[in-house]
Amino acid sequence: GAVSSVKNEDITLTPATNPMQALQGRVAGLDITQASGQPGEGPKLQLRGTRSFTASGDPMFIIDGMPGDYSTLNPNDIESISLLKDAASAAIYGARATYGVMLVTTKSGQKEQRPTVTYNFSMQWNTPSHRPDIMDAYTLQLAENERTEWTGNSVSDWSMQLLEAKKKWMENPTAENAWIYQQGSTSKFSWVSSMNPFEEVVRDWTPLQKHTASISGGTAKSRYYLSLGYQHQEGMYKINTDKQNRFNGLMSIDSEITKWFKVNAKISYNAASS
Repeated sequence: GAVSSVKNEDITLTPATNPMQALQGRVAGLDITQASGQPGEGPKLQLRGTRSFTASGDPMFIIDGMPGDYSTLNPNDIESISLLKDAASAAIYGARATYGVMLVTTKSGQKEQRPTVTYNFSMQWNTPSHRPDIMDAYTLQLAENERTEWTGNSVSDWSMQLLEAKKKWMENPTAENAWIYQQGSTSKFSWVSSMNPFEEVVRDWTPLQKHTASISGGTAKSRYYLSLGYQHQEGMYKINTDKQNRFNGLMSIDSEITKWFKVNAKISYNAASS
């Protein structure tokens, strides 16, 4: 059938927080869209595209032979990913494989290999792709006054005072020019300073760091692989920003007891805290 395969080298070369993000542009027929920038948020996957207005869904994930959640995996622990894209996959895995199957194989040690220790570290800084450009206070007040005139109404004295006060603040943005007060039969008070809330709330950059340490090896009849991973990611807001700490652990052991008796065990640990 229609099968695509991605090796570990292709996955780890991309500095992605989620292993599926590393497949962007590497697999024909696979659409990957990021729903939000929240730390730990996984992408939306669509294999072979949408075939109707009402039917769409994520492909089924099989991790080392068992259904699992790809978002908890450490990309450095993945050996390969195979994608089954045709209808024949449904004959093997049932109705859940309607939108394709992703077969994920995690790493194992190699026989006749000396103990090998590997450490991977990556650091990146994410920046907002765009901040909305909004009108300043003076331009907004001017547009409001002009709208009043164009609709056949008269601009109030207070609106004209606001326009002059906002122009004064734009020319000289000091604390004493940031507000206007009118005393009379009905006292009026208003702030006239201008600000872009997106500039005040959204950070210029946010850090992301990943650490992975592993040891692997084997003898003539056994092999082993052990890894520990840590990832720290922060969101884009300056106040009460989202933070995520993710911990991964994987242990894989294969042993050939006799010619007819073999033992294979894989234990994984995944935890995330915000």
